[in-house]
Amino acid sequence: MTGEESRKLKDAEIKAEIASRRNRLFDLRSQTVTEKVDDVGEFKRARRDIARLLTERRARQIKAETSAAGPKAAEKVVPTKPAKKATTRTPARAGAGKKGGRVGGPVRKRVSGRAAGRAAARAK
Repeated sequence: MTGEESRKLKDAEIKAEIASRRNRLFDLRSQTVTEKVDDVGEFKRARRDIARLLTERRARQIKAETSAAGPKAAEKVVPTKPAKKATTRTPARAGAGKKGGRVGGPVRKRVSGRAAGRAAARAK
């Protein structure tokens, strides 16, 4: 299905076509588990057809919203996202920078009890 074909469909036909394409995609996925799929390219085509139909449905929805709202709303079709605030990251704990604290430092084995006594005796 091409974009031109999807634009020719009516709203009810688009809804039915989306449902049938999703069912086809589900059937393809279940075939991969139970049996061999003949053409693996069908996955890609089914996903893209669904995306085309959803895009056309949304475009019609936006067009209906803007035409109902009047000429002022036509200027602003889709709301924009607010800009992200610049933040500086702080370390999770003090001394956890690149070379500070225990992060990335040498690992020391802790010994206690009898093993500590033996280690101390060997060091002498």
